[in-house]
Formats: sequence, structure tokens, C-alpha cells
Amino acid sequence: MHLHTAGVSTCAHVPAEKSMRLYKQAGYAGVVVTDHINSSTFALMKHASWKRKMNHFLKGYRRCKEFEEEHFTVLLGAELRFHGSDNDYLLFGLTEDFLYRHRKIMEMDPASFHELAQKEGILFVIWDDSPCIRLQERRNVPHDDPCDALWRKRCLHRGN
Repeated sequence: MHLHTAGVSTCAHVPAEKSMRLYKQAGYAGVVVTDHINSSTFALMKHASWKRKMNHFLKGYRRCKEFEEEHFTVLLGAELRFHGSDNDYLLFGLTEDFLYRHRKIMEMDPASFHELAQKEGILFVIWDDSPCIRLQERRNVPHDDPCDALWRKRCLHRGN
């Protein structure tokens, strides 16, 4: 459910073609390509248009999509980091059209993006690979968000 491709995400070391071969050999029915949408992904493209940045971002997904077959599905996702944040958020249910239309997503905050995601039918999930995300960084999430309640319970249980 969480695949980065070399050449797009700076943390990735495996090319899309090899990843697809390995996932198929392992018996997976599909993958979600979740390359990074963050400052480091576009570090060498600071003055490029949003369309050009998205064309770059979509390269890995499009390469993976070439390996889609009847019993192997390739879906588009992303790992989004907002400007000024250290948190990453996984996005599932994206479309290329959504990415091209929403040029300011990195400038949003979690609460405003959460609202947009709900309107667009996108699953918006915090990616927490650290022991716990600081409580003050989660205060922008709507109070009625069930994921936030689960997160608070988990973090408070850990003593963070």
C-alpha cells in the first residue's frame, strides 16, 4: 500500500520496473504508488510550473501503471508534507486531475486539506513513522475527526 519510486522520491532506491517485477513475483494483487509531494521532491524545480512538477511526480506512477494487468492493479496515491511541517500524510484515491487542479496543496494545513479531501473523496491518513507526533502539531485537525481521537488515545497511552 505504500510504494516510492526511484527518480521521484529521494528516499527510493528501486526503479519502478524492478518494483513491479518484485511485487508480482511475491504474489501481490497490486500496489499504491505514494511518491512524495514535498520540498525535496521538487528541490531542483523551484521555478518550474506546478504542471511540470506534477509531471515529474507522476513519472513513477505512470511507469508502474505500464505493468498493470488483469490481476495486478496500480493505484495513485501520495505522501504529502505541508510547508513548515515535519509530518507526512498518506493520500489514497487521488487522480491526476486532482493533482493538476490543486496547485497549493503543500501550502495548506491539515485541517483545510482534510476538508478538501472529504469533498474530493480522498482518504487522508497521517503517516507516523516516529514514536509519536507532538500533540501541538495535531491541533489543527477537526475535533470530530475519528482518526484524531484514536491518535490522541494512542499517543496519550504512550505518555507523549
